[in-house]
Amino acid sequence: MRIRIILLTLVLALPALAQQPRVPPRAVVNSASFTRPGLPNGKIARGSIFSIFGSRIGPDGPSPDLTFPLGKALAGVTVTVRQGDVSVDAIPLFVFAGQINAIMPSDAPLGRVSIEVRNGVRRANPAPAEVVASSVGIFSATGLGVGPASIQNFISQTVQPDNAPGTPAFRGQIVTAWGTGLGAVDFPDNEAPVPGGLDVEVEIWVGGAAVADEDVLYAGRSPCCSGVDQIIFRVPDAAPLGCYVPLRLRTAGNVVSNTVSMAIAEEGASECSDPANPFGDRFRRPGTLGTILLTSLSVERNVDVPEPATTTLDAGFASFRDENPGAFAFNPVYSLPPPGTCAVYTGSGDLLGGASLPGSATAGALLDAGAAVRVSGPRGAKSLAEAMLNPANYFAGLGSAMPGGVERLFLLPGDYTATSPGGSEVGGFNVSFAMRPPPTWSNRDEVGVVSRTDELELRWSGAEGTLIALVGNYDIGEDALAAALCTADAAAGSLTISPAVLSALPASSSKTFGSEGAVLLWTLPAAAAAFSADGLDAGFAAALSAAGKTVVFE
Repeated sequence: MRIRIILLTLVLALPALAQQPRVPPRAVVNSASFTRPGLPNGKIARGSIFSIFGSRIGPDGPSPDLTFPLGKALAGVTVTVRQGDVSVDAIPLFVFAGQINAIMPSDAPLGRVSIEVRNGVRRANPAPAEVVASSVGIFSATGLGVGPASIQNFISQTVQPDNAPGTPAFRGQIVTAWGTGLGAVDFPDNEAPVPGGLDVEVEIWVGGAAVADEDVLYAGRSPCCSGVDQIIFRVPDAAPLGCYVPLRLRTAGNVVSNTVSMAIAEEGASECSDPANPFGDRFRRPGTLGTILLTSLSVERNVDVPEPATTTLDAGFASFRDENPGAFAFNPVYSLPPPGTCAVYTGSGDLLGGASLPGSATAGALLDAGAAVRVSGPRGAKSLAEAMLNPANYFAGLGSAMPGGVERLFLLPGDYTATSPGGSEVGGFNVSFAMRPPPTWSNRDEVGVVSRTDELELRWSGAEGTLIALVGNYDIGEDALAAALCTADAAAGSLTISPAVLSALPASSSKTFGSEGAVLLWTLPAAAAAFSADGLDAGFAAALSAAGKTVVFE
């Protein structure tokens, strides 16, 4: 009888438990960058706006409008920050069932804290976070913490258009970037902000070019919004031109922001341009676009293994989309930084397989190009089958070579064709293109332990077009990945990556198999092979061969 009563009690309790608010692990992030906890810039600054993601943590309906002074509760939702016996109330700005945005109080305790959400009488599980004095996130127009930044070009007090490929800034122009996380203020966080620069060291790089101290004109609270910061600066004369010029900040000498981008063109130009990127200009225009990419990735694993061993994976992707990019078009595959610069992406998952990074800011619909795309080359033919993956709707693993296994590689240097009889929305096509050998990595043996506080020089030979370097590290315990995607003129033969970029990557774990860091090099041809088909405004195909190795970051 007692067992039956216990079981009945548990069954009756299940509906109540199902309604409890819940915050999953690693769900407290900067509201501008969304950088994952566990990364160097994944902490929450005093006075900044932070986001909490979860389930049933707020009301199902819209968040109420705000008026000053802001309250400690919003629609029955409160957020408490605790450290031992010390507790402070965060200031909720937006509350919804799956997300809360709130201001971390300027007097919040520094260090590890526990964040407690109450939705009415229901309390969510405590969520961990780390509070620091300063850690800036720059808002992006994509809302993803990557891609085009929330920046305004200053023309006059009344004319300040949003920076975008169609409204680029020029060298020497004053611009305003919007972010959160410069640090605490000396007035109440819940009252209307008092303009004024904050006492924090701010360094800015535009495409690797440092903004002179005298050209950092303002770094402080915006007069409009609690927790929101403005950073006003002059674009350096040495800044590169392009549509996706990386922008990053560093505060207090050691905390680097997320990487966003801005469009820069010659003064008087009506739009930016990326001459080194064979995909970029076409991607930013509305219309139907088809892309076919074959990739061969060969990685020497020499960390946490008894002896070096090389693994090679071949894959093919094809995407056919009705692109509607809008003013702030962005896709990590197409939106490459200009030569000599690096964009840093953060996410989760293994860099060498299964990584999850921020996606496209476009919302183009996938197009039916047939049941499969047939790829033929030196080792016969294989098909890319419909996969409905975003951003590719055709995919196939084409081959592999594993240590101790049977070599089944498909992609070798040589000539390839991709064909399809067509589908209901895209007609048949036939395109030929070539795969070149990967670049010869000249100083490969010298790159084994990478210091994140020193410059990293990569040297190569035998490459044409644009060289792409991917330098990243995945902290397995934290499920946190940061990777720098850098480009260079392949003819230059070398690329130097600065500490301002490398310091955004996590250090390698001291535990065996606790992390996986890698450096990868491949080349993008100067011009992708173009193809046409009914239903497509443009089509491009390319084959990329990459060589890399695992490394340790310290």
